[in-house]
Amino acid sequence: TGWGDQFIGEKDTYLWHCGPLQLYYKVIYDELWLAYHHSDSEPPEQPADETTLKWQRWSLKKAAASIKILPTFPDLPVIIKPETAFWMTPGVKTRVYPRIPLWIKVLLDGEALLETPILQISKTWFGDFLDGEICYWIKSYVRKEILPEQHQPFLAVSPIQIANRSDEELLVDKICHRVDQLSIFEYDNQLWSNETRIRYRGQNDVSEIDILRKAPPEAVKAKLLTDPRTPVSNSITAKTFASLKELPGLGFLRG
Repeated sequence: TGWGDQFIGEKDTYLWHCGPLQLYYKVIYDELWLAYHHSDSEPPEQPADETTLKWQRWSLKKAAASIKILPTFPDLPVIIKPETAFWMTPGVKTRVYPRIPLWIKVLLDGEALLETPILQISKTWFGDFLDGEICYWIKSYVRKEILPEQHQPFLAVSPIQIANRSDEELLVDKICHRVDQLSIFEYDNQLWSNETRIRYRGQNDVSEIDILRKAPPEAVKAKLLTDPRTPVSNSITAKTFASLKELPGLGFLRG
């Protein structure tokens, strides 16, 4: 795995992989060809059969000499379910470090040509039927410390500070993490996002969410790799701690 520019020679097929994802690319005359394959194992036991790949082609003004491969966050919010739920009493503030599965995007001369997840994860419905949204769904350890042995190149550590500003206990069982305003940084071979700060006001209220614009304090010397999908707002309000319900007929998971 290497992020950034990837050289392409004429008539050769190149393989780039990260986790279970294999990305193939080649130049044929003035065309760029891209294809990807998700393996059942991580890392893949062997390359995919090129004859079975579904290639996508782009005609160019001139043959491409390189492409750029960058990590990016998923295109929907991510529901994080801690392996072990925990309670927060009124007035308590805590900081957790979930790891978010990433996508890749392939760029040519600054233009994004293709995006695909590195890990294929399920979707679910967050909220009720009148006021809800489709999200991705993951389980995470949601630890309060960073353990180096948990490092995976396709997961970004995404620090979240949670403050219970209500007069009731908060059960942190599922967190709707809105990743569209998060950047991706790299420090010491670990990917990070900027920090999210959530202020919980009560079960019947939306949470107040602030996204800090810089690398987290645990990685102050990190290099910026990818800008957020959506420009960072000063503050947003949204449901963050709520029930997961199955949406009939779509085969989504029940929390």
